[in-house]
Amino acid sequence: MRYGLRVLLLAVAVTGCGGVAMAQPVNPGAAAAAPVAQEADFAVVVERQRELLMRGEAPDVDVVRGYVASLGENGKWADINYADPTPATWSTSGHLQRVRMIARSVVDPKSPLYNDAKAEAAMGRALDDWSANKYKNPNWWHNDIGVPRIMVEVIVLLGDRLKGERREGALGILHQYGKAKAGGGTNTIWMATLAMLYGALTRDGALVAANSRMISDEIHVTKGDGIQDDNSFHQHSSRLQQFHYGGAFINETARLGWQLRGTPWAIPMNKLQIVADCVLGGSQWMVRGTTTVPGTLDRSVSRPGAMNGGDLRETARFLREALPASAPALDALVARQDGTGKPLDGYRWYPRSDFAVYQRPAFGFFLKTLSDRTLTTESINGENQRGHLLNSGDHYLLRDGEEYTQMPPVWDWEALPGVTYGRGAGEPVRQGFVGSVSDGQSGATTMDSRFASKAGAALGVKKLWASHGDVTVCLMADLTATGVEAPIHTALDQCLMRGAVTVCKPNGELQRLERGEVAAGPMKWVQHSGFAYAPLGDTPVALKLGAVTGAWSGINKSGSKQSVTVPVFLPTLEHGTAPQGAASGFVIGAAATPGEAQKLFAAPSWKVLRNDATCQAVRFNDGTVMAAFYGAGSIETEAGKQLAVDGPCLVMTSAAGVRLVDPTQKGSQVNLTMGAVSKSVTLPPGGIAVSV
Repeated sequence: MRYGLRVLLLAVAVTGCGGVAMAQPVNPGAAAAAPVAQEADFAVVVERQRELLMRGEAPDVDVVRGYVASLGENGKWADINYADPTPATWSTSGHLQRVRMIARSVVDPKSPLYNDAKAEAAMGRALDDWSANKYKNPNWWHNDIGVPRIMVEVIVLLGDRLKGERREGALGILHQYGKAKAGGGTNTIWMATLAMLYGALTRDGALVAANSRMISDEIHVTKGDGIQDDNSFHQHSSRLQQFHYGGAFINETARLGWQLRGTPWAIPMNKLQIVADCVLGGSQWMVRGTTTVPGTLDRSVSRPGAMNGGDLRETARFLREALPASAPALDALVARQDGTGKPLDGYRWYPRSDFAVYQRPAFGFFLKTLSDRTLTTESINGENQRGHLLNSGDHYLLRDGEEYTQMPPVWDWEALPGVTYGRGAGEPVRQGFVGSVSDGQSGATTMDSRFASKAGAALGVKKLWASHGDVTVCLMADLTATGVEAPIHTALDQCLMRGAVTVCKPNGELQRLERGEVAAGPMKWVQHSGFAYAPLGDTPVALKLGAVTGAWSGINKSGSKQSVTVPVFLPTLEHGTAPQGAASGFVIGAAATPGEAQKLFAAPSWKVLRNDATCQAVRFNDGTVMAAFYGAGSIETEAGKQLAVDGPCLVMTSAAGVRLVDPTQKGSQVNLTMGAVSKSVTLPPGGIAVSV
């Protein structure tokens, strides 16, 4: 039943922050001098909007016929709750969505309902009903943005078919758009776009000019809501929202760049370049194919299909027309998402958002950490009811994008992949020592992970994830739990179970499993669906394999109550009930078969140099070393060769050189000694690496 461009539907899925209603519309900047506009300019803006609406997939004609037949003479549908107060997915707006579907059908020469008198009459009654009743939701977003966005599409689709009082009524609903205020990120873009389109439809050049300027001005690098200087995207303060609000922002601004080109209100090229940089330097690294991960979505992960929202092809096509210099990179992105291009290969860290990505030809590893510079996940409008551990060191492994998209309603939310936790440990406590060091190809991320409860329970562990080749080594040190009511565990993964699981026992015997639970015990490694997992040391491993049943309503009050059952693969490290200063860890590597897993762990490409409260360090066979120093310390990188620092920092040595980072992002001075050579190094603020 989808129709039109995905970019035009994004806003329906992104509802605002609830609570206080926004101010009602005024004409921002109306007194400012406006570019001279001709009738043809207004027509171009409106016609391009219509072109976009007509490009996409047409609605299912049988569904539309059903809507036409079931509409009452009073202009209402009996199956819609017109008093629904739900703040997130508002069912009442389904009325206007049906009107839009009928409008799309009756104006499409290819549709069997083209110029259908009965359909047009039904659409008119339904449109009149909304104009007369002006249905509202307690969440301002629907009233100021969501409803006007649907209505403007209806108005544009119908064009000259919409006349007289009916047209004025529809324009009145569109005119509900809220006042765009600078600094509002995606909400500002939506409201300014609505005002601009209202101006184009009513031939108000000053209104179009003022709001096109507002849109252009909102495209900038900021420390507030919007595009960050590392090409990540924030909304609702320091929260990574790359494919929630950010997805709408970049799609909308790229589309507007295309739509306004050649008019007096065109968006400047330098502004569109900022959008392109965000896409190429940020968003495309945060997907595998067209699939993203919870760390880029925040609360919207509790919406069905959210992880499938990483399709950037339309955005790239809009941008390439305006930015010829970026066309090769944008074309490569499109080819990659079409499945014909070369995969990304490298390591990226986003210091403004505490997010790391390791892309390899065969897979992607995604890691969302939390520091005192970023915020925990939000839960508003009844969404994300159980996601309190999101952003707390959760990692995700993607090959084909099917790994996690079905998982949210059946997840054990206290065993998210990568997170070390125990029931009753409380909520995340943000720390400063969180950061990453990378040479662009490989890299390491560290996190001082802490939890605490109001009852006095506490849990802490220091982690270092070192990614190199087709392997990620995660070191865990100083693992300590006090007053936590349940055993502490680290989930190695929690994904869709596809095919059998192979376990290598301590004696080397291989065991094939297809379902059931395996109590915690010693294992050399576990292989499943393209990856192999192994504990470091003698930490026991437990397995839960098989069907789990849940419902989207369990994590989102607007979600379906219908039960869904998904086969789940959940391996965990079991640390016991009260570890005190324990050291542990695990390795995850690409392994398509049990045989490849056998080879991977029979001849490890890594060596743990140190794993304690002061230093965590790994050396790989090619000489690459990655280390987190929590204070002054040293490691022996190879026989007879020492590396030492006199203060906290991250260090990486590789064929590309030596790099140091201050993970607290405050900036510091450290003395680095390698062999007989010592050097004082200034580490700048902002998590920026220094080459030595």
